Amino acid sequence: MTIHPLITEVDEGKRLEWLGRLALPGIFDGDTLSTLRAVGENWARITQAEEFSGFLVSFTRTMLERICAGFEAMNEALRLRA
Repeated sequence: MTIHPLITEVDEGKRLEWLGRLALPGIFDGDTLSTLRAVGENWARITQAEEFSGFLVSFTRTMLERICAGFEAMNEALRLRA
């Protein structure tokens, strides 16, 4: 699935928040927050949280599972690149 999110908050090098939507507001919205913090000289920790809302959320278990798998793949790619 490809989304075109709206960036809602940026704190460069520390925090990124965006809103992804399926079609119109209130149908299926995902608010995503990613934070990055140093945990040593050569280590960092990224934390992600996603909050889903909208009419279709209760009917989209499979879609939510794919979204979670996509985040896991993105995090692994980030880990390998870092």
